[in-house]
Amino acid sequence: MGLFAAIGGAIVAGVSAVGTLVSGACSFVAGVAGKVGSVISGFARKAVEVVAGIPKIDANGVEKAFDFAGKMISVTNECLGIKSEDEPEVLGAKTVEAEKRITDFDGDVEAYIKYLNKEIKLDEVKFNEMSQEEKLGCKAVGTALEIRAIEDKIGGIEIPPETIALLAKIMIKNSDFGLSGEQIVGFIKGLKAAGITDFKDIVDLLEGKHQKGMLKTENALEKALGDMEGIENPGEEIKKVKRMVREFE
Repeated sequence: MGLFAAIGGAIVAGVSAVGTLVSGACSFVAGVAGKVGSVISGFARKAVEVVAGIPKIDANGVEKAFDFAGKMISVTNECLGIKSEDEPEVLGAKTVEAEKRITDFDGDVEAYIKYLNKEIKLDEVKFNEMSQEEKLGCKAVGTALEIRAIEDKIGGIEIPPETIALLAKIMIKNSDFGLSGEQIVGFIKGLKAAGITDFKDIVDLLEGKHQKGMLKTENALEKALGDMEGIENPGEEIKKVKRMVREFE
């Protein structure tokens, strides 16, 4: 086999592996949709799809992206007083065992998370026998639950699935990237105060996608970053992130 044929075969195999991962994860999400609701399941499915859609990302990279996002979400939850005793992967797996649905808690996601934490015991045998695809589905559902809890706690904001893909791109380019819970919460509240409530606007701005009100969005982003401790030149930070994420386009 020639060199180019070998490279081509490896690329095809990688694409196939990611496709299988996405299909299996989305099947898991569909299986628990009746318990977590259409909003949570829709977020989880879309998050898997957009992360897997990052150019040149492999199956391992997709999983790492959710792990990285999970760390950012965890410190944010702690800062907001949302205490989940389980990792997103375990939280998602517990929805399989749960008898109650999120509607039994009047849509209160934080209360549902506490129910999963306290009242549902993880079936470790089933969990350990899960496929890679199913475990990614678990991570996606757990991540979706925790992000929705953040949205509800702060109120009046929307954090879209595309945020996970944006964080993944930043992680790939800068593995040392990280923020404290206080920084993230202050950042979110700063954007909200400036009138930016749908964070898809921020994702679109950084990725260079056309949108109305781009100047307002960029000004709000610069102000929110400027108010964060440790950020000395918010304008330069925005340019740096733009360069990183746009390399994937």
